[in-house]
Amino acid sequence: MERAHMLDPLRSIKFINDNIIKIDLNNATVVFTSSTCFSSELLSLLTKRFQELPSLRMIASLRKLPNLKGFTLTKELVLPMTWCAKVPVYIYVKNK
Repeated sequence: MERAHMLDPLRSIKFINDNIIKIDLNNATVVFTSSTCFSSELLSLLTKRFQELPSLRMIASLRKLPNLKGFTLTKELVLPMTWCAKVPVYIYVKNK
């Protein structure tokens, strides 16, 4: 990735395994959620939460997010996961 100039030594990445509804994500710019087993109610809560995060620019989710305002579904990838060779991943980008 360094050769592709994708790593900036002045930036950092942080992986957090916590309750996504309660944790402070105000500085998050990218969020990934492995939402395969999330209920419709939890997906709706996530959608609302993501819309309120001031720095959020991109979301990757394993399920579509309902009624997500302010973001556009830009890509639907199919990627291998440990449990299945072909899993849909939905990429949302914040509207400018």
